[in-house]
Parts: sequence; structure tokens; C-alpha cells
Amino acid sequence: MKKLHLFFISTPGIGNLVPLVEFAQLVTQHHPRFTATILTITVPERPIVNAYINSRGASLAADRHLHDVNFLHLPPVGPLSPDEYQSSLGEGSDLVSAEELEKGLGSLMKGDSEVRRKVKEMQEKSRRSLMENGSSYKSLKSLIDELLVNI
Repeated sequence: MKKLHLFFISTPGIGNLVPLVEFAQLVTQHHPRFTATILTITVPERPIVNAYINSRGASLAADRHLHDVNFLHLPPVGPLSPDEYQSSLGEGSDLVSAEELEKGLGSLMKGDSEVRRKVKEMQEKSRRSLMENGSSYKSLKSLIDELLVNI
């Protein structure tokens, strides 16, 4: 059976990388013909991203069920200028002040807050959608079936 190789390109931010790795894992676990390579950009100023990549790479290599997902590390890029950093955040992105962040996290951490309740509710809905016959599971199966038909 011929393997089909998918390539994913990640932006240097952790917010793009984590869901990309999860999606690659889902696709390769869902159908044995798929393998995936995630192209990553190493940015020295983002050690948390680099640590995640190293950690996930080791986990993927150690787990025989996940060996069809690989990382390809592109050469490191130099420090970003403030304009380059802002543009890497996407259109319309604004940085949040420390006070706003503290206030938001404080309200989220309150055990009885409405925001916390909604986050828990969304967490449960997301978990169910990924289970067999959940909406995301069905959508992924449909995508894979369509890819296989058109090859």
C-alpha cells in the first residue's frame, strides 16, 4: 500500500504549532496510508516553542502509534524586529497589557465564574466531538475519504 505524505508548515508561535501537531496525529492515526511532516522554524527568542518541539518530537519517536508524524527543523531565524514580531501575530493583533491579563486570568480562576463554567462546557463539547462518531471525527473521516478518492 502506497503511503501518502502530508506536509504542514507551522508559524513560529505555539498557538499554531500545538493544534497542527494534534491534527497531524489525528490524520495519521485515522488512516494507515498517511504520514506527516511538520516543518518548524526555530526562533531563539521563543524557548517554550523550541522546548515543545523537542518534547513532542521525542514523544512521537517513542510511541509506535505516532511514528508517522515527523518534524523537519528549518534553519533558525535571527531576532525579529518589533514590526516583524507584530506581523507574526497576524492581522489586527494587539498585545494585552499586564493588568488586563491579570484581570482576565483572575476571573477565569474563580471557581464559580461564568467564564470558567463556559470553558468547562466547551472543553466537554470539544472532547465529545473528537470521539468516534463525534462531529470533528466525522469531518476528519470525510476529509480523508475525499483525499483518498482524488488521488
